[in-house]
Amino acid sequence: RRGWHVANVKTYQQYTLAFWYMPVELHSGWSSIIHIGNANNRRVPAIWQYPRATRLHVRTGMSGNWNDGCDPGKHLPLHHWTHVAVVVNHNNIRVYYNGALVCHRNGRGTAARYGTQRLYLGDPWYGPT
Repeated sequence: RRGWHVANVKTYQQYTLAFWYMPVELHSGWSSIIHIGNANNRRVPAIWQYPRATRLHVRTGMSGNWNDGCDPGKHLPLHHWTHVAVVVNHNNIRVYYNGALVCHRNGRGTAARYGTQRLYLGDPWYGPT
């Protein structure tokens, strides 16, 4: 399903988003998993699965770049659950798989805070292709 709005959430400059994810197929284009933001350029965070891969593309808005992020090089196994956690602390972005750090970087500026935003499973801008 494309862009299923499930809740409204308040955004902060420090947050952790954690969830279980199991890729079941490869898509020819970007496949949105979760997106917190009222517009495509509001990402607090937004996470996609790469085209033709099980690698994640993790983006979060920063004061210096609305599309900042950290993309783990490790691919997730097909048909297996993985616990994914995204931790943002002001300008620090970290991504964990099953408790192991798989990506870390300092963002450009500090994490954007947009007030209350929509939480989508998938998003209305990118769907499975």
